[in-house]
Amino acid sequence: FEATTLLVPDSTGWTGLQVGVECSTLIELSVFAGLVLFYPRFSLQTRWKSLLLGVIGTYLLNLLRLMIIAGMVTIWGKSVVVLAHAVIARVIYFGGIVLLYWFLLTRPTLIMVRRSIESSGRAVV
Repeated sequence: FEATTLLVPDSTGWTGLQVGVECSTLIELSVFAGLVLFYPRFSLQTRWKSLLLGVIGTYLLNLLRLMIIAGMVTIWGKSVVVLAHAVIARVIYFGGIVLLYWFLLTRPTLIMVRRSIESSGRAVV
């Protein structure tokens, strides 16, 4: 076995799952880093803090994704590998990514816009 093979017990014996570089995670990290680091409304400190939290969150979400796949294979066997990887774990992963974007980019932006509108006196009460 290669060093990147994860052996998971199932009802028929063992299943070897190849753990490689996850392209969707690299893409998400790159997009997130680009958005955060070049976002003009955030201070430099806020940018680095958001980037650090986003990288940690993305890493943990990817570990959760791997645990879901391994857990489903352990419980239901090799026949669920495609369902576990391509559907269940992916939906949970991208749902988590959407939450990360909400809490680290969208929500702070909406708060800044609201404060800007309120301070200018244009707010509708």
